[in-house]
Amino acid sequence: SEVQLIINFLKILQWFFMTEDNTTLTPEEGRLVYRFGRDFKSSTFGKFGGFLQTNVSIIPSDFSSDYELFCKLNSAACPLLSKSSPGQLDCPFAINSDIRTDLAAYQTYIDGKPSCDAEVDLLNYPWGNMVTFHLGCSFSFDAKLAEGGVQLDTSRDCPLLLTNIKCLPAGRLTGNMIVSIRPIPQHLLEKVVNLTLNLDFAHGAPIHVGDPSEIGVLIDETGLIRGDYCGDISIKEDEVPCFWACGYSSVIAAINAKIPICFSQYLNSLFPTDIPLYDAERMFNSPQYPSATVFCIDKVKQRYTLVSKITYHTLSKLSETVSVEEDLHLPRICLGISTRSKSVGIFIGSKCDNLDGVIHIARALQSIGAEVTILCTTCKEILKEFLCACRIQGLLHENVALYDVSLNENIADISHLISITPESFSKLGTITEIKLSENNKLVNDNTTFRCLSITAGCFAIAAGLYFARKCAVHDRYVRNGLGTPKVYCNSDFAMSPESEQKMYSLLGEKRFPVKECSSVNRSVRMVLELEE
Repeated sequence: SEVQLIINFLKILQWFFMTEDNTTLTPEEGRLVYRFGRDFKSSTFGKFGGFLQTNVSIIPSDFSSDYELFCKLNSAACPLLSKSSPGQLDCPFAINSDIRTDLAAYQTYIDGKPSCDAEVDLLNYPWGNMVTFHLGCSFSFDAKLAEGGVQLDTSRDCPLLLTNIKCLPAGRLTGNMIVSIRPIPQHLLEKVVNLTLNLDFAHGAPIHVGDPSEIGVLIDETGLIRGDYCGDISIKEDEVPCFWACGYSSVIAAINAKIPICFSQYLNSLFPTDIPLYDAERMFNSPQYPSATVFCIDKVKQRYTLVSKITYHTLSKLSETVSVEEDLHLPRICLGISTRSKSVGIFIGSKCDNLDGVIHIARALQSIGAEVTILCTTCKEILKEFLCACRIQGLLHENVALYDVSLNENIADISHLISITPESFSKLGTITEIKLSENNKLVNDNTTFRCLSITAGCFAIAAGLYFARKCAVHDRYVRNGLGTPKVYCNSDFAMSPESEQKMYSLLGEKRFPVKECSSVNRSVRMVLELEE
């Protein structure tokens, strides 16, 4: 209307003489400021509090199907909120918007290379074949964190980091995940996770908490992390680095695809929408997760994982079925092994008197997709026959590698080492943690050793791994938000009594010692049945 045009004209005059303090602008005002060339290349971190902000990618329609699939496969990094029709100029989340003018700055990519000219005039570019994608962004919930008592330093930009996490490819689009980082005081970790947990449309909960090196990010001895984009950041002694998947991952994938020409926002210069965050929570169909806890696996190495409080309670119930040392309980072992154990070595004692426990653990590890290697010091040939028979009988899901460490065989790298050596412990049923100095060379320096003993403990661990992976909060965390949740079956982890009898028969045939703990295993099965 004419009245609205006059109001906008007066606002433009006001903005023309505006000071540098523009943090109180509404999204509509911000878009008009950007449209008329003020605030060029400015970050929207800490601005437009309480409103949804989006990453923007504009690509030729020939690549739009691949791009859309990439977003669906990597939804934590690329939560797709809208896809335009070819040539469409407006955004469904913003009135009077024009995607060609309403960002603080744009970046052009030609055949995968960024153009040197960031002041792009898209008004003169032929638009009929271009498709615009809006992806949710974590900047949307920073005001919610502040309202919840978590104050972030918005006086500097939010660094973006390239990780070693490989996004799932889609056609011609592929690349590693980009993350944003926010240092969070230790005592506020759980609050931050629960405030963001059900906001998957804006990246949701962090995909990694703690040690940056686990995702390929370097931190120096002073706590400084050098960002790949948008500056550096220092982690204070009482802070824990938290990493959120970032929509810039899709830009990296588009660059790798060498699309002839495409556009995106310039780094952290996001698109401010008119949608309040509380409305967005109702608009977008994000999964609703149960209340979560941030569990510390290793305080020294800052290894953390996420799990629902309900699942943690279930794991604690399992602890009651076996004798557990106070300083290292069963939940820590289950969650420690479950959290990104890609390749696991199981070291067995010289007496080979706990092979039933080895099979229980190996079966459960294979169910979570880990590669299993058995490390022995004797009886290799008989062990090989026994393991092959277990695979044929369906007691193991896959073949396992077998090495005799006393022969200095060349062993592939393993991420976790489990020791099942009951002769090392005085208590029957103890689950504890030790380090095997003679095998330290097999494992990376960052590895936390998981060392279990006797059959009862191993069967409880197998059941615990099932409960951990069935937890939606934990499942999302361990897969870094990639792909879709996997459906797990408890019989894949914990053997049935019939399968267990088959295993004991095989052990008897090979004359290996058998130490059944049927009463304890029955207790574990009761927990499984009750929790199902």
